[in-house]
Amino acid sequence: MRATAFVFVRGLSGAFHRAVGAQINKSWSFAAFCSTQTVNGQLGFDNSNSNGGEKPNILSLRIERLPRGEPVGLVFQGWMGEGFPVHRGDIFHAINRLRKLKLNKRALEVMEWIIREKPYRPKELDYSYLLEFTIKLHGISQGKPKELERSWATVQEFPHVRSKSFLLAIEAFGRIGQLSRAEEIWDEMKSRKGR
Repeated sequence: MRATAFVFVRGLSGAFHRAVGAQINKSWSFAAFCSTQTVNGQLGFDNSNSNGGEKPNILSLRIERLPRGEPVGLVFQGWMGEGFPVHRGDIFHAINRLRKLKLNKRALEVMEWIIREKPYRPKELDYSYLLEFTIKLHGISQGKPKELERSWATVQEFPHVRSKSFLLAIEAFGRIGQLSRAEEIWDEMKSRKGR
């Protein structure tokens, strides 16, 4: 069975090589297979249209390539202006890319825009990301207790709150010195798990 699969993959890669005319790297990994940068670099493709300097059709790349100091709202306005909807999956892809690149400020801007403009109905995970990047960027000790309390109150409105949100809130309230509030959240988390 393995030999058949190997022959099939080898024949498929040869056919791909002949069709595209590109050199295929024989030592590939699953991560390289899933990475758009590796594939585009190997095959010579560009993420922009063939007209040269046009914008890529991937929202996360537009957000990543936005110059410093430019508001993230410009990317979303351009994206929607070209007729593309803002989907939850596009946002999560962009957030994960920004997290990987350690662009926490840009990720916080994206989540603030999502919460403010509501291109789709924000769910608990959106607020959890907002809380996470607020903590990472501003630091909890300098943080904004009112902002933290407001974000946590918003998350509480959802019928199901993830344990990650509870743990983030406990850590955040503990670090700003509101230990009694952190203990209340801990007790609430334990009582919800017991149901």
